[in-house]
Amino acid sequence: MSAPRLAWTAATFCAAFLALPSVTEAGVVLITNGEVVRKVADVPPEHAPFIQAQTGQPGVAVGQKYNQFGVFWLELWTWDGEPVLFKDDTFWEVPPALLADMLSVEESEIPQSWRYRYPPGLLVVGGVLLLVVLATVFGKSDEQAAREKFEELMQDDRYRRALDLLQERHDEAEASRETESDSVLDDLSPESTDSALQRAAAGAEDPDQVEDDGGFSEAVDNLVEQGIDREEAQQNLAFLVHVLIAASEAKEAAGAS
Repeated sequence: MSAPRLAWTAATFCAAFLALPSVTEAGVVLITNGEVVRKVADVPPEHAPFIQAQTGQPGVAVGQKYNQFGVFWLELWTWDGEPVLFKDDTFWEVPPALLADMLSVEESEIPQSWRYRYPPGLLVVGGVLLLVVLATVFGKSDEQAAREKFEELMQDDRYRRALDLLQERHDEAEASRETESDSVLDDLSPESTDSALQRAAAGAEDPDQVEDDGGFSEAVDNLVEQGIDREEAQQNLAFLVHVLIAASEAKEAAGAS
């Protein structure tokens, strides 16, 4: 999938996701909001009897109460957090200074829930947006990748010599048939390669599609002798031949019109 299409798909998914109703027809809650309490610490053992006596509940813990908004039970946004004592669904508001003294920390060091500081849903949305940005910035279309490959290979002297060898064999074959030979390598403008690059991006560089009676094997052997892997040489040379021939045909068609 191309980068622009991926970005559009992800953006559409996020928009549809956030636009879901709070309750479906089946009664499943999709959007959550309201107050929650998350455990952040245990009550120190030396203070547990006093806390139990004051609340009338065993097993009271230190928590953080806050408001949240989420989708599919993933919290997207949190606010108004404050430390409390709680047990199950019951909580008791306690002055932060007293909780800090009980935990032997400064008020600013009273633990906070990681869900409050880093809402899971926000991390998910942030990750999706990051992927979209990366795909947009670094993603390349098939045609752009083919163009860059073509330009890189045409700057390689080894492939230029292989193409010259192919041209020589082409000229010899044409001369033997007493027909005029036209080079597919001369006078090619960037515009004439556009359609050829589109075809190459679609996979037209299959070496099996290149006729082997015009010096193709000999040119490949030449590349192998210069240290290029045979399969790589076949694929790249076939790619160049298809692009150049198609570009030449496009140039001739444009001249005829």
